[in-house]
Amino acid sequence: MARIPLLTRDSDVGPHVREVFDSVEQMGLERFMNQFAALAHHPSLMHAMHGLMRVYYQQSVVDKKYLELAILMVSRLNRCHYCVVHHTPPALNYGVTAAQLQAIDDGSWRESEIFDPVERAVLRFAEQMNKRQGRIDDSLFTELSETFDRAQIVELTVRVGMCEFFNRFNEALQLEIEPVAEALFTQSAAR
Repeated sequence: MARIPLLTRDSDVGPHVREVFDSVEQMGLERFMNQFAALAHHPSLMHAMHGLMRVYYQQSVVDKKYLELAILMVSRLNRCHYCVVHHTPPALNYGVTAAQLQAIDDGSWRESEIFDPVERAVLRFAEQMNKRQGRIDDSLFTELSETFDRAQIVELTVRVGMCEFFNRFNEALQLEIEPVAEALFTQSAAR
């Protein structure tokens, strides 16, 4: 059970908070509703996070496969079950394989031949962001720059940083997994 009450559209919240709840549903992101329900206690933060999520889902310049690989690497390193459950189905939809997910989970991804050089660079980037608090090797940054332009590198960096934030946010507040997210995860595991 979450450590704070999760607010809803029907709670004593203002119209701006209700607008965010409506937008989250319109964007098809109900699976993240518990995060927004917790953020609703601070409407300004809720709006800011909603804006970032809207950019991510509507104006992304990075292939979603790479973003999901990075998110799952960080979430698995941080043992954030909430984020692993939420990001496994889209990762599979964007072309990440079950074998790749297993290699990330068990740590064998470095030696595995199932990742191409770009995927491996993205995983190393996410790992260094996590384990080295954002200190990235110059050689890795140069490698990423050969594939990604500046806007893409900025987006990848923001997404990994946001993942670190949400991992801690979800764990600190003990957010429960929404039934729709659990159902999608269960369906993806059956593939």
